[in-house]
Amino acid sequence: MAILGGGRAGTALAREFVASDVELLGVWNRSPRPRPDGLDGVRWNTGTPSPPPALLAAADVVFLAVLDSAIEEAATGLRVSAGTIVMHLSGSRGTEALAGLPDGVIAGCYHPLQSFTPGAVPALPVPPYCLAIEGAPEALDAARALAQATGHPAVTLDAGGKAAYHAAAVLASNCLVALEAAATRVMGLAGPEGPDRWQLLWPLVVGTLANLSDGDFSGAITGPVPRGDAATVERNLAAIADDEGAAALYRALGRAALELVRDRLDPERAEAVEKSLRG
Repeated sequence: MAILGGGRAGTALAREFVASDVELLGVWNRSPRPRPDGLDGVRWNTGTPSPPPALLAAADVVFLAVLDSAIEEAATGLRVSAGTIVMHLSGSRGTEALAGLPDGVIAGCYHPLQSFTPGAVPALPVPPYCLAIEGAPEALDAARALAQATGHPAVTLDAGGKAAYHAAAVLASNCLVALEAAATRVMGLAGPEGPDRWQLLWPLVVGTLANLSDGDFSGAITGPVPRGDAATVERNLAAIADDEGAAALYRALGRAALELVRDRLDPERAEAVEKSLRG
């Protein structure tokens, strides 16, 4: 294996390969980048305009851990021999982004469905994430073997479904972070300062995620909307009226919450909550 790109995803992949005794020949990054912890024995090549030819010549599989917008350029300039498998890590793009690879090179996609942060140790146990794979049969075989070696389930996607798959991931992860940042900001309106705001909310967030482990969304949701408590919804919105972003999130997600529980709410209560959310 060779990894081109030493950012969050490339570094996380490198650490997993090392931990799973998968042979990692080296990591290359165009701009200078310090060697991350846990990769002391791995060839770490940074600050050069192109990957070392010896690294590419020796690799059976090359991973492009680059920005989505840089995949075409990286693929077009890649000097690898026929039979080499090249896989990018994008969740939203398919193998069409690798159309510029040299003849005989095998194209694939290998997207880890997980959020990585530099050097962070998870505060909670994290189950094995899923790998979304796509591409030529040889690339799929290699991806499945690597998924098994690193302890991850794999799902095969059609290229046409990648954008929707990635949108789902953005909603589940990126938007969740933005939502919690907004909640922490709003907590400041109640008086707590600095880190205390998030420390108040963190146990609630963990408890909510734990209740969602079985995917029972309507059963896990609590609060004024599923209770049909329009008066509390109005008080909440009045309290955060000066924070337009938080108020917009409250209204949009409140309407989504209402649809989860509408079938068990008294119609008059549901109508009152909907009216409150509209303002």
